Amino acid sequence: MRSKKRRVESFLFYQYTDIERHLTRMAERGWQLEAITSFGWRYRRAEPKRLTYSVTYFADASEFDPEPTEDQQVYLDYCAQAGWRFVAQWAQMQIFCSEEEHPVPIETDEQEKFRAICRSMKKNYLPGNLLLLGCCLLQMFTQSQLFFDNPIMSLATSTTLTNFAVWLLLAIHLGGSLFLYWRWKRRTAAAVAQGGPCTASTSKWPQWSGRVAVILLVLSQAQYFFLQNNGRTGWVYLIYGLFFMLAILLPVLGVKQLCKKLKADRITNVVFTTLAAIVVSILATMVLTKVVFWSIDHGVLEESQPETVTVTTDRGQTYMVDVYHDDLPLTIEDLQDEGFDQYSYARDHQESIFLRREAGLQTPYLYPGDAPELYYARLTPKLPLVYRFCRWELTRPFASIGVDYEMTPIDPAPWRAEAAYQKRALNPYHDDLFEGYYVLCYENMLLSLRTDLPLTEEQIAVIVDRLVQ
Repeated sequence: MRSKKRRVESFLFYQYTDIERHLTRMAERGWQLEAITSFGWRYRRAEPKRLTYSVTYFADASEFDPEPTEDQQVYLDYCAQAGWRFVAQWAQMQIFCSEEEHPVPIETDEQEKFRAICRSMKKNYLPGNLLLLGCCLLQMFTQSQLFFDNPIMSLATSTTLTNFAVWLLLAIHLGGSLFLYWRWKRRTAAAVAQGGPCTASTSKWPQWSGRVAVILLVLSQAQYFFLQNNGRTGWVYLIYGLFFMLAILLPVLGVKQLCKKLKADRITNVVFTTLAAIVVSILATMVLTKVVFWSIDHGVLEESQPETVTVTTDRGQTYMVDVYHDDLPLTIEDLQDEGFDQYSYARDHQESIFLRREAGLQTPYLYPGDAPELYYARLTPKLPLVYRFCRWELTRPFASIGVDYEMTPIDPAPWRAEAAYQKRALNPYHDDLFEGYYVLCYENMLLSLRTDLPLTEEQIAVIVDRLVQ
């Protein structure tokens, strides 16, 4: 039977009544609060008993203080004389307990109590949470921009959408918590002004919204264990992300705890912790960058390793290119007899809970204009709504480099498709400027195809046999 346990509590900083009730219930179950650390609230097993807890706020306290300040020690001595045993500190929050059934209250002046809570909130809770809310809004804007720039790739990787959802829920959690504090402050100020006690905050919003945000974060990251991303299991990315987070978090917390053990003053603690955060962040970024490049060079983060080829042009110019030799289900050699040796064959695929994308690209790496190219992307949506969205995205009109284009319906019969479209430039001086880009719609799949070849019925039949059937 374990004698200690840790819990991550989700109380708001000013919810002293909820914290008092929670700690009383935990003591009745045989768990008494021992300390509040960066890794959660630590409880120790004890004989179940009825304890009365009191949560107060000492605005001049700081978690960077190695030990109680002189004024804080006077305050603790006063509480001890009144029969209250000091239990733990959470920044400016002080937690006491008493075995007496009706102990003498620590605070009797409700106005002073209200001012102490507000000062502590301004010093500890509000700055960090307002900054985090701003970061959430910035991340949501960034993720939305990524989605609008390339919605199909975002759906296929799922990272953009899940990250947006996580940041959105976190922003709702923070915004709701800040609103609850503003409402509590307004009501309490009115009650105290009329000579009444501080209003108790009993909202369960922080607990439920925080749990939902954590659950969504876990689910969004769990997909990496089951789905493939560019042919690689996503746990590789997850491990790198955890390494980066722990490489920053653990040393910073270690420096902070070391300063406390050495009883460094508050300024020294703040300076060394801040410097540690900056230095460790830079070093962790450098190490992670090295690891990522090593992984790319050794094929860990690539489906296939490219071959570096030295190319010399007719004019004697020399340059290096990466050439891929992936197996493609369809190549230009399958469509015409004339061959061309200097091709790169690159295959790529992503999969998410919404969409599976398989793509292939065949490009000449010497004199690109002298040989045709071939590109295809097969999309397999997993939801009808995703299918309709991808079809709309692939067939909608668009503009590129000052030229307007539309996807014009063509005969789907040769493609054995439900519908077929071909890219057409809307040039007012010429008619029927069709280009070699096609979108083909099947029952459960969408196929986009780009090639420089003027396709014949025989070539279309080969494409359908290789990419559809």
